[in-house]
Amino acid sequence: MSPKMQRELGECAKEVESQLYRIGRILDVRWFSSICRSVKALWQSYPALFLHFSEKVQGDGTDARERAKFTGMARKFQNPVFLKNLGLMYDALEELSDLSLALQKDISLATAHRMICRQIEVFVARKETAGNFYACRAVEEGKFKTVEINASGGKEREICKTQFYQSLADCMRARLLPESESELHNVVEVFVDICFSSCALLTIVLCL
Repeated sequence: MSPKMQRELGECAKEVESQLYRIGRILDVRWFSSICRSVKALWQSYPALFLHFSEKVQGDGTDARERAKFTGMARKFQNPVFLKNLGLMYDALEELSDLSLALQKDISLATAHRMICRQIEVFVARKETAGNFYACRAVEEGKFKTVEINASGGKEREICKTQFYQSLADCMRARLLPESESELHNVVEVFVDICFSSCALLTIVLCL
């Protein structure tokens, strides 16, 4: 293994270990961001991890049980369905992570409501897309970065992209404000904007 590959693997292992610890704290408000970083570390260090598993299979210090485990993990990384599912999860988690971080800022309830509505529209639109571009292209070419991808996924079940994004949209829609409360908050926000504009205008007049 080259020094560069060893460094990538070490960084990935450190990142995954750190993020898995954070993911265990389910009530953490930064949960989406944490799990997204873990998937990102896996995605970016895909070749390094695959090489690590492959070398463990050939290692002299690996017993039969560990060899079987590492063989299975290496095969998983060569599975086209696993790669496409990983790419799908990565895309969705990036969206949810960005939304989660945005909602933690000092924003009004009405603004948060609109941001969630926009994210729902994005997920609904993604039902018609081809999926993660890099994963789909890798499956077509038979190689992801330096990892050879098999032609068949075997018994691995591919996530239905349409159902996946529809479920995300439905779950988010179920947590939106009721229509009656949403209208009330919109009215309040308009009133606040009017008051702010009036104060700004008064300030300008007094400065003249």
